[in-house]
Amino acid sequence: MDDHARIEELQHRLAAAKAESAALRRREERNALLVRFSDAVRGVSDPAVVAQTACRLLIEQLGNQRALWAVIDWDRREFVIEWVFLADGTQADPTRWHFDAYELFSAEHLAGRSVVYNDSEDDPRFPASLKIAMAGRELRAGIAVPILVAGKLRAVLSTSQGLAARRWHPEEVAFVEALADRAWAEIELARAGTALRQSKAWLAGQNEAFRAAMNGAPLEVSLGILVLTAIEQAESERRCAFYMADGAGKTLRHVVGMPEAYARHVDGFVISAESLSCGLAAALKEPVLTADVEQEPRWAPWRWMAREFDFRGCWSFPVETATGTLVGFLAMYFREPREATPHDRELAAALTQTAAIIISRHQENEERARA
Repeated sequence: MDDHARIEELQHRLAAAKAESAALRRREERNALLVRFSDAVRGVSDPAVVAQTACRLLIEQLGNQRALWAVIDWDRREFVIEWVFLADGTQADPTRWHFDAYELFSAEHLAGRSVVYNDSEDDPRFPASLKIAMAGRELRAGIAVPILVAGKLRAVLSTSQGLAARRWHPEEVAFVEALADRAWAEIELARAGTALRQSKAWLAGQNEAFRAAMNGAPLEVSLGILVLTAIEQAESERRCAFYMADGAGKTLRHVVGMPEAYARHVDGFVISAESLSCGLAAALKEPVLTADVEQEPRWAPWRWMAREFDFRGCWSFPVETATGTLVGFLAMYFREPREATPHDRELAAALTQTAAIIISRHQENEERARA
């Protein structure tokens, strides 16, 4: 090997060593950022705080205009953009994007692949309709990373800038992907801790309600304990109330949870398929979940009452004994329109099952007293 060849080989080795050293340094920096993120969310019980911290870290490290966290609504096939953080420290309003409107993103994410775009205006993968939609949302360049659990798309972490194109370095993409995985792991940890605390709190409230019933407390006391427990364990602000069916199963009366003025309006509501959500749920023996009473025709004659008592969402769940006998129902009221989540349904199931036992015992005691 002549001197020229040896020099070229030495230069090649030096370049490779520098590249390897630079790659190692970037990996170390990435790992340090991930450790910093985990330290920042250690002990956090709210999954929202974990997601928000991840978004802020992306903006800080990549210098982008925004970062967002989305979960998946499979019923509607939509990306639910829960949090959008901007570089100026403000937040944009939550929104929803349908899978069909962002078909390329949907297809890639469902397959477990990230979408990296340097210039949405000049990306041949994007159809004209998608380019228009992205321009309207100021999505010029970005990285969108899917989070799959057991092969199912659960969430998306994305960062973008709106005014200029940008060529993303592979290490930047790797950082966003690693952060997405770490954020989901921390969210699952937060949820597990929250679920454990909620379970303990629920069992304590349930036991207190049972003890009150065993000691002969009135229904409004034992069921009132359940109402307070439900409000404390719920994911969002709401009011809860229990109603009982009369002996013939024809009408309803308020037991506990809502103001006396409201109770006077609803006491005696008829249980039938033509009733509002309360009586309808009792008649059908299945939940009636009205996301927005202002949009539900059945509520037209009673919207004045919803406005007077400040609620838009109204959910009703029948309370049945183990033998299927209807004894009442549980109602939840929300100041804003709201769809039920799986956690909401689980909470309602626990409440109605417990209430059914308490009400059944109360009725048995009354029957024995009359005998």
